[in-house]
Amino acid sequence: MNLTISLGDELLLRLVDPPARVQAVVREEFGPLVGADAAARLCLVFRAVRPVPPATVLATAGTEVAVAADGRPYLVDGAGRAGELPVATGQDEVVVDPLLDPAPRRALVQLLNRVLEWQAHERGMALLKGSSLVLGGRGIALVGFAGSGKSSVLLSLLPEASSYLSEERLVLARSGQMAALPSPVRLAVDRRADAGVVRLIASRRARAGLRMAARALQLPHPAPALVRRTLADRWVSIDPLEVFGHLEWRSTAPLDDIFFLLPGDDGRRDLERLPPAATHAMVSAQVRYITGQFLGPLRAMIEFARPDGSPWPLAAAAEDSGGALDELLHGVQGWAVRVPRRDGVTAAATLIRRCLREA
Repeated sequence: MNLTISLGDELLLRLVDPPARVQAVVREEFGPLVGADAAARLCLVFRAVRPVPPATVLATAGTEVAVAADGRPYLVDGAGRAGELPVATGQDEVVVDPLLDPAPRRALVQLLNRVLEWQAHERGMALLKGSSLVLGGRGIALVGFAGSGKSSVLLSLLPEASSYLSEERLVLARSGQMAALPSPVRLAVDRRADAGVVRLIASRRARAGLRMAARALQLPHPAPALVRRTLADRWVSIDPLEVFGHLEWRSTAPLDDIFFLLPGDDGRRDLERLPPAATHAMVSAQVRYITGQFLGPLRAMIEFARPDGSPWPLAAAAEDSGGALDELLHGVQGWAVRVPRRDGVTAAATLIRRCLREA
């Protein structure tokens, strides 16, 4: 059974002969973006990959990068199974080992996400670190860096929302529009969990794990270090479309407001309307950040290892995507949300609700 993955109106990938366990991972990771077999520009073919060099070059988030003698790059898991990375624009096929590690944040999911991001950039979209939903009839995005509270604020707002579109990666699809990329909300069990968030998690085992970690982190040293070390790779997933049954599925939505979650450690608790130039600059910084976080490290590793030191051409499409922001942000209003960290989730959600009521 072949599958496809789309963003908005764009069919980006076709998965050829994925085994059952790969199908399960793809459906969990991409949910309603997954469709039936159809023609697509790029195919991921699941079959045995030719041998790759036994020595690997650097590593990223549990996945290693290898480059063959002909310069072709691969993502490799801990067992030496590999998936090809594209090497040229216009390439129509890459081969992926059917047994490539499918665990969250590991080789298979990384490969799917990196190829999907590249295909999105090739079509003029821009990706940044953010979540998106429709609330009060307005399409809104929550943008910030790791630890800014995006996921918790998103979960706080979803009970009142009409649609959920994305978590972690915000897709600017075309002028004033965003595309859905509805991956599950993942929380690391080594972090303190908000009680309201814990109640949203369906699994009793997951709830118990989060409570245990939160209690252990309050014990004297070295308990926090021990908990972080032993639980660092354990994550729990929350599927908003499953938890909040009232949410309507939408593949695209207008983007009306972007809320930038900023630290307010000086005690400030306010929301400031931003001029278009500031909104553009902050979104541009986020595009550079997500490119640097994902495609940038791969590009550096691949170019370091290629026999002739030649560049990896696929990163260029992502790096150039910031040039289209004027068009993509047409009509979008930006807001800076500053709240103290100690009560950031509640205060930020309250400020956003108030802003939307007064809009």
